[in-house]
Amino acid sequence: LVGPFQEDSGRLANSPYIRLLLASLGGVIGNAALMSLEPKGTVEAHFDTNDYWHARVRVHIPVRTNKKVLFSCGQKDEMQTLNMRVGRAYLFDNHLGHSVENKGKSTRIHLTVDLVGNGRFWELVKRSIKHGSTKMKGRGSKQEMSDAKDAKVATEVWNDEALQSGCRAVSESIVGTASQLGLGTAAERVTSAWCPSGDGAAAGAPRRSRREDIGELRRLAVEQSCEANPALHLSLGPGLVEVVESVAELHRLAEADAELNAIGGEEVK
Repeated sequence: LVGPFQEDSGRLANSPYIRLLLASLGGVIGNAALMSLEPKGTVEAHFDTNDYWHARVRVHIPVRTNKKVLFSCGQKDEMQTLNMRVGRAYLFDNHLGHSVENKGKSTRIHLTVDLVGNGRFWELVKRSIKHGSTKMKGRGSKQEMSDAKDAKVATEVWNDEALQSGCRAVSESIVGTASQLGLGTAAERVTSAWCPSGDGAAAGAPRRSRREDIGELRRLAVEQSCEANPALHLSLGPGLVEVVESVAELHRLAEADAELNAIGGEEVK
C-alpha cells in the first residue's frame, strides 16, 4: 500500500454511516476497505512489518460476523484468541503474528481503517477496554446518525517518502489534507510561518532538530486553531491540529531512524 489515498467513485459521500465511523476516529485516513471472509475461509498467520506500517495502525470494525469467526494474535506460545463483535472497534498490534478463521456458515465482513495516530486518536484508545480485562461500561461518547451530516473525513494526500524531502513537501501535504476539511487557508498560515524560506527555518535562525521542528509546527497549529475557532477541537472529525500531528509523525520518523542507528540499532525492513 502506498499513498496518496482518495475517495473512490463517491463511495464515501454516499455512505453517511461509514463517514460517521471514520470521522469518530479523529484521524487522517489512509486505506479503508470492507473486507470479507467466506465460510470456512482462513487468513494464515502473518506479520505486518513493511514501511507502510512503520507509523500506521489498523482498526477493525465488524459489520457482519458470526460467533465462530476466531481472530488470533500474539507471540509464539502466547497467542490470544477472540471473537470480534458487531458494534465494537478493535485495535491490535499487527507487528505480532495474527490470523483469522471463519468456522461459521455466514460471511464475515469488517470495515478496516488504516491511519497514522494523533493525540485525539490515542486518547480514544486510552479510554478503551483491553482484551481480558474486567468487564466494564464503555467510556466513549455515543454518536447518533443525525451527526453524520457534520462528520468530516480527510484522507492522506501524501506519499510517505516525499515527506522526508524537506519542509516544503510537509507543508504541501498539510495544506492538501486540511483543505478537505475546509481548513486550507488556516493550514497555509501555519505552514508559511513554519517554513518561510522553504527549508524549515528563517534566514539566520539556528537549525532545529526534527523533534524541535515538529514541536514548533504543532504549537503554530494549536495557536491558529484557537484563533480561528476555540471550539474546533470539539468538532466531529479531525481538525487542523490532528492533521498536523498525523503528517508530522511521518516527517519525524527519519530522525527516529537516525537516533536508532546512532545507538547501534539496525532498521528492520
